[in-house]
Amino acid sequence: KKSRQALFKKKALILGKGKIGKKVFEKMKLFMDVDSYDILTDKPESLKGKLNHADVISIHIPLNSDTKGIINSEFLSNMKDGALLVNTARAPIINETDLFNEIKSKRIKCALDVFWDEPYKKNLSTFDHNHLSFTPHLASTCKEFLISAEKDLHNFLKKL
Repeated sequence: KKSRQALFKKKALILGKGKIGKKVFEKMKLFMDVDSYDILTDKPESLKGKLNHADVISIHIPLNSDTKGIINSEFLSNMKDGALLVNTARAPIINETDLFNEIKSKRIKCALDVFWDEPYKKNLSTFDHNHLSFTPHLASTCKEFLISAEKDLHNFLKKL
C-alpha cells in the first residue's frame, strides 16, 4: 500500500499565462509550489530546468501552428521521473506518438480530458489507469462555468 504525499511539498508548472493559465496558477499556489512558463514571454532555455523540477505540468496554451506538437519527445524526456502531465487544453498540442512511447516506458503519468479523435480508441487507450487517465472534457457543462460565461458575455456587451 502506497502512502500519500503532501501536496505542499510538490511543485507544479503551469504552461501558458493566459486567462485560464493565470486562474489555475492562482488556485494551485494555495497548496503547492507553482511556477509558470509561456512561449510568448519566457526564454526557451528556461523550460528544461522547470520541467526537471515539476511534479505536475498542466497545459493551458492555445492550439495553433506554433504549438501543435510542442509537447514532443524532447519535452517529455526532460520531465522529472514520476511527473504527471495534465492536458485540458487541446490534444494536438501533444505529439500523440511521442506521448505513447513515453507512457509505454512508465516513467511519467498523464491525465487527458481532450483527445485527437472522439471517441478515442487509438494506442493510448491500451494503457492501464496507473499511468494514463482519461476523463471527458465537461467543465463547460457545470453550473459555475455557465454563470461565469454569462457574466463574461454581459461584460463583453457593455464594452461594445
